[in-house]
Amino acid sequence: MSLTKTDIIDQICDKVGQNEAEERAACGRFLQNRLRLVWSKALWLDSLAELTLTLDPENNQLHAAGLVALPSIYKRLLGTRLDNHAIAGEPVALRYRIDYDLFNETGTPCKSSELGRAVWNYTSAVQLRLLGNDDQQDQGKTVFIRYIDEAGDRREETWSIVTTGSYTLAKKAVKVEALLKQETVNPVELVALYDGSTETSITTLATGDLKALQPLWIRVGEQPAKSKTLRALGKVDTPNWLDDEEPPLRDAEDILLAYAAGDMEQRHRQFGKAREYFGEGAGLMQILQNNEAVQTPDVSRIIPEVSSYEYEDYGHGFLSKS
Repeated sequence: MSLTKTDIIDQICDKVGQNEAEERAACGRFLQNRLRLVWSKALWLDSLAELTLTLDPENNQLHAAGLVALPSIYKRLLGTRLDNHAIAGEPVALRYRIDYDLFNETGTPCKSSELGRAVWNYTSAVQLRLLGNDDQQDQGKTVFIRYIDEAGDRREETWSIVTTGSYTLAKKAVKVEALLKQETVNPVELVALYDGSTETSITTLATGDLKALQPLWIRVGEQPAKSKTLRALGKVDTPNWLDDEEPPLRDAEDILLAYAAGDMEQRHRQFGKAREYFGEGAGLMQILQNNEAVQTPDVSRIIPEVSSYEYEDYGHGFLSKS
């Protein structure tokens, strides 16, 4: 039977002789942080999730441009596919070096490039606007936005919510990196004016929301001509480990215990003891990675993947073959 987080805290605190409430609280924080580090170390099966979304170019301006915001739970994207074929991943830098414009092709998507995290992305500069409410209870509350404008400059603007109920950014934007607000009585919405006049919602921050989500984005090619079902496989972000919960990662109790015990010794400047625990944790980590590789029903295969393009690396970037 697996140990809960509280069980592991009990064992660590008994082992290092630190049982005060403050020390137990510190141990809990160390365990959460060590879970995050172990979670990011390898592609654990427990960290994977398959999700489905709809590409809808007729009703979604972003999808029509080939831009897709993935579910915000994803930390890393591993692959995408349609119902009848996989979508090959290609670095966006490579697609800029190919002789013809791959971004403006239309049809059934067969390639995709990851663009990283952002609140919002677009292929050209668009006017953005923040919408609030004239409720007096929100007067003086502030909204902060950081974005990249059409000239390529990073801009930061703060809006104090006033009776006008809206705020238009000083410059057109191609990317929103961050959107934050204070707690408000009413929601705050970020909208885009793609056609110069019609407001299209990007995201809404509800009463208690202080920060907009920053999902991973991909740019697909070709741009979809009609609605398609897109399936994605990704590595999800580290979960919040609750006190009465077993570790979200199978068989990781001993690893987490060793690392967190080292953190507790280091907290009391027992660096020699801390190094011993950290060495133990690293060894147990390797064992778990080996077990993950062999104690599954998976069959290892080598599958050649043919690119849509031929190119050579001459040491100065990719050059297409003529």
